[in-house]
Amino acid sequence: MYTRQLNNQQARKIQASQTGGATVIRFPQPAQTASHPRSLSEQLQRNPGALSQPALCRDWITAELEKALADDRFELYYQPLFDIQSQQTVGAEALVRLRAENGELISPDRFIPLTEELGFIVPLGRWILIEACQQLKLWQQQNGGPLRMAVNVSPVQLCDPEFVSTVRTAVESAGIAYSDLELEITEGHVVRYQQQVEQAFNELSALGVSIAIDDFGTGYSALAYLARMPWSRVKIDRSFLTDVPHQQKSRQVVLSILAMAEQLDLEVTAEGIETEAQYRFLVEAGCKTGQGFGYARPQPAAAFQRLLQANDNAGWSCGVQD
Repeated sequence: MYTRQLNNQQARKIQASQTGGATVIRFPQPAQTASHPRSLSEQLQRNPGALSQPALCRDWITAELEKALADDRFELYYQPLFDIQSQQTVGAEALVRLRAENGELISPDRFIPLTEELGFIVPLGRWILIEACQQLKLWQQQNGGPLRMAVNVSPVQLCDPEFVSTVRTAVESAGIAYSDLELEITEGHVVRYQQQVEQAFNELSALGVSIAIDDFGTGYSALAYLARMPWSRVKIDRSFLTDVPHQQKSRQVVLSILAMAEQLDLEVTAEGIETEAQYRFLVEAGCKTGQGFGYARPQPAAAFQRLLQANDNAGWSCGVQD
């Protein structure tokens, strides 16, 4: 079970069991004291600013996670991936959001680390994969053109012995090709969880799933892993584009990553494209794929469909100026 990868403190916080093939998550309960109301919502009503307190914020998000999947309150937003030369949308990266009971939309940086600690990332990740693959199939049917879906995965998911089976189920139940799915993992996790990453990704790559290393250059930059594992793509972290094209060193770093990827027969996606100058630099550098606010922000599925229709009818222009 994936709980073996957690430390002793984390393991005490979660109990997981297999019931009919499904993982059952039992969440830690906030301590009840005379000064701590039995209901987190009651405490928030008394003190709306209480979420600035880390301990209470953690308790609140834990309580939200416990109910959100059953209540269908997780939402997927999709950030378009675009062909830099043609400026056409070629895919999407699925990004999860949590809709709190009070209506607040919670960004993943506030709850994903907690889901990993609690082990909840396993059932949540299963839902994300199935939902994203189903949505991709719908877009393919509506628009006719080729599209791919990128989904971030956690090392905790890779420690789950059912992970490969989960991916197979998601792809085959949606009726998409394995090559339409791309799984992303951050560079730092590759080094820390090398055995789990290598085993799972070797199996999935053999099926045709594309494997991407995310935030490239920000972790350990262990180049040996690029040759050892079945990568299909590297994603240049947005931090390297911040000073492009104005600073020579930043330009050289991006050009070096592109040259290395070409030698290793890897595709490249540049993240964080926000200005016309960055976009033009990448065009001249020969980068194939990009994403960033200069093209489109993460958006709900309906808005993404409208973007696809705009591509078909009138093309797209990256109009963000410096």
